[in-house]
Amino acid sequence: MRKQIQTAAIFSGIALMMVAGAACTGGCAPSAGARCRPDVRGNAGCISREAFTFVKIGPDIAPTNRIVRRVDVEPIRIPRFARELKALGTGGLTPVDGHSGSFAFLAVVEPKTRRGVVAGWLTNEKASGVIQSGFDAEGNVVLKPFAEYGRMEVPADAAVHKDIFVYGFFEDCRKGLEQYADLIARHYRISLPRQISGYTTWYDDVHGYSRREGAGTAESAKEFADAVVRHNLGAYGFDFFQIDDFWQSGRTDINGPARDFFHCNPDGPFPDGFKPTTSYFTKRDIVAGLWIMPFGGLSKEPFFADKQDIFATAAETTPGAVGCAASDAVGYAHEQTAGKPFETVWGGTIIDLTKKSGRGYVADLCRLITYDWGFRYIKFDGLWTGHGGDLLGGSTWRNDHYDNIVRSDMTKSGVEAFREGIRTMRGASAPGTFFLACNSAQNPRSIAASYGLVDAMRIGGDNGPIDEFPDRYLKGTIAATPRYFYNGRVWYNDPDPIYVRDVVSLNRARLFASWAGVSGLLYNFSDWLPNLSTGRVELLKRTMAPHGIRECRPVDYFENLTSHVWEVGKGDCRVFGFFNWKTNGFLNVDYPADYVGLDPDKTYVGFDFWNDRFIPRFKGRLKMDVPADDCRVIAVRELQDRPFVISTSRHVASPLFDVEEERWDDVAQTLSGISRVVPGERYELRIVRDGRVERHAFVPEKTPFEWSITLR
Repeated sequence: MRKQIQTAAIFSGIALMMVAGAACTGGCAPSAGARCRPDVRGNAGCISREAFTFVKIGPDIAPTNRIVRRVDVEPIRIPRFARELKALGTGGLTPVDGHSGSFAFLAVVEPKTRRGVVAGWLTNEKASGVIQSGFDAEGNVVLKPFAEYGRMEVPADAAVHKDIFVYGFFEDCRKGLEQYADLIARHYRISLPRQISGYTTWYDDVHGYSRREGAGTAESAKEFADAVVRHNLGAYGFDFFQIDDFWQSGRTDINGPARDFFHCNPDGPFPDGFKPTTSYFTKRDIVAGLWIMPFGGLSKEPFFADKQDIFATAAETTPGAVGCAASDAVGYAHEQTAGKPFETVWGGTIIDLTKKSGRGYVADLCRLITYDWGFRYIKFDGLWTGHGGDLLGGSTWRNDHYDNIVRSDMTKSGVEAFREGIRTMRGASAPGTFFLACNSAQNPRSIAASYGLVDAMRIGGDNGPIDEFPDRYLKGTIAATPRYFYNGRVWYNDPDPIYVRDVVSLNRARLFASWAGVSGLLYNFSDWLPNLSTGRVELLKRTMAPHGIRECRPVDYFENLTSHVWEVGKGDCRVFGFFNWKTNGFLNVDYPADYVGLDPDKTYVGFDFWNDRFIPRFKGRLKMDVPADDCRVIAVRELQDRPFVISTSRHVASPLFDVEEERWDDVAQTLSGISRVVPGERYELRIVRDGRVERHAFVPEKTPFEWSITLR
C-alpha cells in the first residue's frame, strides 16, 4: 500500500502533499511491485513559496536481475485552489484532465491570475520523464510523474542513477517556468553560444523542396551570398546559410530521405562537393550550415550493406499503424520483426549508440562535415531516433514502443544512448560548431533528454511554405508559445522560418517577422533573397537581429494557445508586441496596468514602431486594437520630467535593442547616450520632451555610436 509520508508547509491557503513512495511497473522482473523510493531534499521536505521541491526518482537496488520499463511515483495531491484551472505542457493549453501526459514539464494554473503549480523534470539522464494531471474523487488536483526506461536491464544489487523531478507553487507560473529553465541551465552549466540568425533553403520559393530542389544548388548558394553582401545583411544580424535535404546520395524510395550523408549526389545540386561553396561563404563572413540525420540509417539501403552491425533491433514482433487510435494511440508505428533492425516511419533504422561502431559512424560523419567540408552549423533531424520509439506525430504521451528496442548495452536506457550520441557529435566536430536539434515535435521525449547538449531546438513541425500551405502558418507560434521559457536559457527555440516573400501580404509578413523579432527566438527565413523587394528586405533588417533580453514573455500565456501579447523589458522600458493571429476581426486588448507589469499609479507614453506614431500619455490600463492578420509593436516608458528616448529607427524592439546607455545633464540641458547602430545608415532617435516627441537623425560612421543632443 502506498502512503503519504510528508506534508508540505501551508502557504497561500494551499497545502501541497509531498510523497516519497514509488513502484516499478511494466515488467520490473522478478518483483513487479518492487518499491522504488525517491530521495527527497529541500527544506525539511517542504515546498517553499516561489521555489521548488526536489525529488530524486529511480528504481531501488534489488537482489535479483530485472528489466525496468517504468517507475511510477505516488501522486502529488493539491487541494483545488481556484474554480477555473488549466494545464499547460507539451500538449499546449488543455483542461487539467484533458491530456494523456506532458513530457518534461507541466503547469496547472488559474489562467487569469497565473497562479498555480509548476512541475518538471530537471534531469533526464537515465529516465524519460512524463507528468500526467487530473482530479481525484474529492476534487483535488493530482500530478502523476513517472519515469520510463525502455527495456533497461538492471543487474542484481546494482545502484541505478536517479533523475530529479521538481515542483512548486508560484504566484505567476510564467516566472515559475522561467525558474525551472534557470535551474536546468545551472545544473548543466549551460553557456550558450552567441545567438545567430539566417536562412534555410528548404521552403525557398525558388529553390525549395516544392520546386524539387530543397537544398538549392551550388550556383544559387553563391547568388544568395552575393545578395547578402549587396544588402549588407551581415550588419543587420545575418549569420548563416543552411543547406537542407536533397543534397545527399542514396535511395529515396525505401523509407524517408536518402541516407548516404557521406557523399553528395553526383547528379545532384552539389556535384563538385561542398568545399567550393563553404569557402565562398567563409570569405563573405557567412556560416555554412548543413542538414543531416545522424541517428537513423536505412538497413535496406545499399550504402549500409556493410554496416548492419550499427543498428539496434526489435525485441518483439509488432504490427505497424499510421494514425492515432483512440484506445492505444500509436502515432506512426512501423511494423517490427523480433531480432531484425528496428525501423521507424520516416526516421529510418535506429542506430545503436551504445555500440562503438554506431558511435563511430556518427563521429566519422561529423568530422567529415565540419573539418573536411567546412560546415560550422549542423541541423540534425530525426532527433528522436537517437533514443528510439515511434514517430508520435503529436506532443503528448502515447505508447510509442519505446520498450521494444534492443541495443548492445541494455544496461543503458534509450535516453542514455541518445545523450551519448549527441556528445559523440560534439566531440567529433570542429570547435565552435553550432548544433540545432530537429525536432522535439517528432517525439517529445527528446526535450528533456537534450538538456545541456544542444544550442538550439526546433520546437514544432514544418510550418510552410506559407504561400502553398496556408493552414500551417500558425504551427511555429503554437509550438513556440508553450515552450518560450527555454529560449535563451536552455537553448534557442527555433519555430521554423518566417516568410516575407512578396506574395505574402505585407501585414502578414510584418506580423510574423515582428513576432520573431520581439519574442527573441532563433530567427531564420526561407525566402529567395535576390528576388525580394526593397520593402521586404527592410522587414528583415528591422527584425532579424536577436535582442537577447531574458525578461521576455507572453502576457496572455495561460489564456490563448497562441498568445496575442508579448512583453520585453529592461530597466524602465517595455516593448509590447500585439499580434492578431485571426484572419478576420479585430484583436481588442484591454489589460489593467499591473497585469502587464506597469505601475497603475504612473503615467506612460508610447511609440508605435511600424506606424511611426507617438502614443500620448495613458495611465491605469494598456489598450490596443489590432486589425486581422496584423500587429502593433509599442515601446512604453514612464513619462518623466526630463527628456528621454522612447524609440529609434534601428529595430522593432528599440530602444531596448540598441540604446545601451542614456544620460541627462540638467545643467547643460543635454541628452546623450551610446547606441548599437549600422554604420552608414540613417539612425533616428525619437525623444520625448514635455509630453511631445521630437526626432533627431544621424548617420553614424561606426558602432557603438556615442550621440549627444542639446535641448534648449
